[in-house]
Amino acid sequence: KALAEGKPVIVDFQADWCPTCKVQKPLVQALLREPRMKDVVLFVADYDKEKDLKRALRVSSQSTFVVFKGGKEVGRSTGQTKKEDLAETFAKAL
Repeated sequence: KALAEGKPVIVDFQADWCPTCKVQKPLVQALLREPRMKDVVLFVADYDKEKDLKRALRVSSQSTFVVFKGGKEVGRSTGQTKKEDLAETFAKAL
């Protein structure tokens, strides 16, 4: 629904057992608190359970972010753990 409405969307594929995902979590929370990111909708997808979504978005690794703007994919990243790198990826949604 958020995609159909053209909202900026980020889908975060994470797994409980993933050390990289654990490092990313506080960085993501900090980035989404920034005023410029106020309209971004974050969906967290369980990498182990969301098999159909993984297939549809061609995600092959946990710790992957898929970024949408205007209903279209505009970027993705896997395994980024530096706040500035994640900020650059997330900014593509704006």
